[in-house]
Amino acid sequence: MNHLEVLRALLQTSVFHGLTEADLREHLLRFEYQEVPEGSTVLEEGQENTTLYIIVKGRFRVVLTRKGGAMDGQRVTDIELGALRAGSCFGEFSLFDRAPVGATVIALEPSEIVRIDTTEVEELLGASPHVASVVYRNLIRELVGRIRRTNRDYDLLLALE
Repeated sequence: MNHLEVLRALLQTSVFHGLTEADLREHLLRFEYQEVPEGSTVLEEGQENTTLYIIVKGRFRVVLTRKGGAMDGQRVTDIELGALRAGSCFGEFSLFDRAPVGATVIALEPSEIVRIDTTEVEELLGASPHVASVVYRNLIRELVGRIRRTNRDYDLLLALE
């Protein structure tokens, strides 16, 4: 995928929706495009993370793994948190709280991502109030959407009891 294709794909994602090519162009060369084979773990629960990942193509599984451990030391089974698809992002929690990764992210199929280092995200957000406003609003929408889905799923789980 060439730089122009990556740029156009990024503008279609939830994080950068509403920005123009000009808004991202100067930062694009510092973004890292990566192909991810099916079954590859991109992030692992508990690891440090300084990267925002944007899914350009493919799907990823988000899971709390058995081996990840719970507060009592071990989980007895994996806990599925959901799936992410092209246009979405992950790793964004670490951008806000600088804490270790809270879940493991695994490619469900051959996928393509763009990796953006935290330093570059901060430079992008500092480049213009307009860019910062759009990106922060989009990230908040992404996070609120996830909270709403979690609430709905929890409500459905309680209804089954």
